[in-house]
Amino acid sequence: MTMQINVDARGRGDYATVQEAVLAVPDYSAEPVTIFIRKGVYEEKLAVPKEKTNIRFLGEDAYETILTFSDNAYTPDGEGKPMGTFRSGSVIVSADDFTAENLTIRNSSGPGTGQAVAAFINGDRAVFRHVRFLGDQDTLYTGPGRHYYADCYLEGDVDFIFGPATAVFERCRIHCKRDGGYLTAASTPQDAAYGYVFLDCTVTSSPAAENVYLGRPWRDYAAVAFIRTWMDASIAPAGWHNWSLPNREQTTRYREAGTRGPGALLADRVDWAKTLSPEDAAGYDIPTILQGADGWNPLTAGQDQPKLSARMADQWIKDWDSIGEHPRTSNKWNYEIGLFLKAVSVLEGLTGQDRYFRYVLHNMNQFVGDEGFIRTYKLEDYNLDQINQGKLLLYLWKKTGENRYKQAADVLVKQLESHPRTAEGGFWHKKIYPHQMWLDGLYMAMPFLTEYARIFDRPELLDEAPQQLLLIDRHNRDPHTGLYYHGWDESRSQEWADKETGCSPHFWTRAIGWYAMAIVDTLEHLPRQHPGYAPVAAVLNRLAEAVVKVQDQESGLWYQVTDQAGREDNYLESSGSSMLVYALAKGVKAGNLTPHYLEAARRGYHGLANRMLRKDGQGKHHLTSVCLVAGLGGNPYRSGSYDYYVHEKVGEDDLKGIGAFLIAMALVEAAGA
Repeated sequence: MTMQINVDARGRGDYATVQEAVLAVPDYSAEPVTIFIRKGVYEEKLAVPKEKTNIRFLGEDAYETILTFSDNAYTPDGEGKPMGTFRSGSVIVSADDFTAENLTIRNSSGPGTGQAVAAFINGDRAVFRHVRFLGDQDTLYTGPGRHYYADCYLEGDVDFIFGPATAVFERCRIHCKRDGGYLTAASTPQDAAYGYVFLDCTVTSSPAAENVYLGRPWRDYAAVAFIRTWMDASIAPAGWHNWSLPNREQTTRYREAGTRGPGALLADRVDWAKTLSPEDAAGYDIPTILQGADGWNPLTAGQDQPKLSARMADQWIKDWDSIGEHPRTSNKWNYEIGLFLKAVSVLEGLTGQDRYFRYVLHNMNQFVGDEGFIRTYKLEDYNLDQINQGKLLLYLWKKTGENRYKQAADVLVKQLESHPRTAEGGFWHKKIYPHQMWLDGLYMAMPFLTEYARIFDRPELLDEAPQQLLLIDRHNRDPHTGLYYHGWDESRSQEWADKETGCSPHFWTRAIGWYAMAIVDTLEHLPRQHPGYAPVAAVLNRLAEAVVKVQDQESGLWYQVTDQAGREDNYLESSGSSMLVYALAKGVKAGNLTPHYLEAARRGYHGLANRMLRKDGQGKHHLTSVCLVAGLGGNPYRSGSYDYYVHEKVGEDDLKGIGAFLIAMALVEAAGA
């Protein structure tokens, strides 16, 4: 059995620092030892000595598990002398068979401070998956040995991937932060057949950057190959630089094949670099490059199989369009698209895979124009559903820093600031549904508004979400079952509204699921010291207790009409079940629910996987038993009766279902499905 050590900066693990955990690993371990690192910023200069073999760092979140330090080449050492480049690393790995997954390694010395290494990898058979390497000059120093980097992000400005290693970078994003930068500075030994090999990667630069070079030779015989790599327009037409040492042109081994994009100007490359034929390029395969004398193959050495959530996301994304479009994600700004893209962004955060970020970016950019214009959105509709997709604006602003995403988010906040309200201040679900609060509207708007308030320092907005969530708890909660009615009409004028309570007549599982997700996602961004945090967390606990009581014990799922198991025409419904699984798992993860609720989430996970996925004749999976739509009032009029809910249309692969399914599966998998 693999040994696991847990690290939590908040003191809830075996150790509070990563270095303590490393030192606790037995010397020269023949079996892998996993050090699971919870989200947090670990500011420590971290060393993995050569005797600490077979260690695996596993981060909880690629963006929020951060190993960082700020040394640079000029930082004084213990004797007051500059420590130099090689000792400046934030993380220095000297052991063989080291693996890191799903975390960030950063040198925070900053631009203009000279050589400042984020990671110095000085062992053999090193593997990095979904790791972000952040720095400026000399970000990643690849010492002697064989390394494999998959689905990683590497940034810097000058020579930020350098050293003598034989290293494969597969599906990585390489990002240059300045004009005239250099991606690589290889010092490949003369007898090494391969140096750096970039396979199916993406090369980008900061806006307006120009004359970025793919590499320059740190030593004679430097070897770098870019195979099937997309390059943006920042790449200098010449491609390669000789470090102002013409004699190195005779020994340097610079290669390209299948290069694509605006920077793929192969005809303009320096004449001492080579474009490979398809036959020669085919020889650049991972087992051949990295096998060495011991036959090492990182593709089969200790890699877990992709999780169900990632497999399903990849299938659906691939099926819909080769460039990442689906008719229902491109025709109109709406909440369904928002939920699905939110799920993809969650997968990106959990896996670190850049393709998920690119998918979200591509689809969102179909809507967001200059100065925050949002195609098809109308503020004057005052529709809470239209806020949900705004969560991706905040995600993209944090990822890219582009002001148009903030400007678009500002527009949505303006809607909420002037949105029609009940007498107590509750948001109407839509202008066309006056005086009505629906459970789903709070998911659409409250997590967005709370996160916006935190990011952009608008503390006066933080009171809004607790107020709205507690109003729903006051009006929509049934005191006998603890479940929540779909809608509440302040005016009692709707046919569906009870004349005493104002509530709709039945419990609809997806509506309860929306509300549960609204709570856990709001709590994620609401400061724990906020006076509304504890009351909302208490609502979550009452809700969790109520929904687990009506969870189907055989399947682990929930019925369309929540409390009517066994009644004619009622059925197990996948989207609402997914939402409740997600809320339970996230509540436990945040410490707001006790661990036994994770078992309920796991039962739901397996029910979804085993009962709700249909495999067709081509081997593709489809999510079944999704209620396509349900509401209250309108034209034709929706009564909220039992017969209404169980006879609304049911289908497959609806975006609401898929989005909820993906985030539910991903969170339970992260907790150990």
